[in-house]
Amino acid sequence: MIKELSKMEKEEKLTIRISEDDLLLIDEFLERHPMYGSRSEFIRKVIFNFIDRSESSTTGEAPANLRISPSMEDSIVKAVERGLFVDSSDALNSILIEAEKQKILLKLIQEKYQDKKTAEDIFSDYDRNVRPYRSGSPADTRIVKRRE
Repeated sequence: MIKELSKMEKEEKLTIRISEDDLLLIDEFLERHPMYGSRSEFIRKVIFNFIDRSESSTTGEAPANLRISPSMEDSIVKAVERGLFVDSSDALNSILIEAEKQKILLKLIQEKYQDKKTAEDIFSDYDRNVRPYRSGSPADTRIVKRRE
């Protein structure tokens, strides 16, 4: 507790003016996302996330191993600017939670598995029925019927 008091003594107090509507929006957001703590903590996080995002956008840095379409990135930035999410990580996390609820990943895996199985079947069929009858010349691609 003593460390917390000495830390608080070193902090500067900042007064900002904000409309009642905007304050209501913040409070509603905090009710849905209690992990962001108090208004002050939330505002601090938003400020530092904004600075980090601004710095990374001017240097052209992107999160490692994350590729999203420009339209998705634009939508996320606009949603964050309007206070719908604290930052892009919060937005992406919300997207992933919703995707999990709707079992989107499972559906994608099933589709990719089926596509892969279909491709493997096509190539197996090709290997069984076409490849053995090709002549030695790459230019000669005639299909010859197999003798029974």
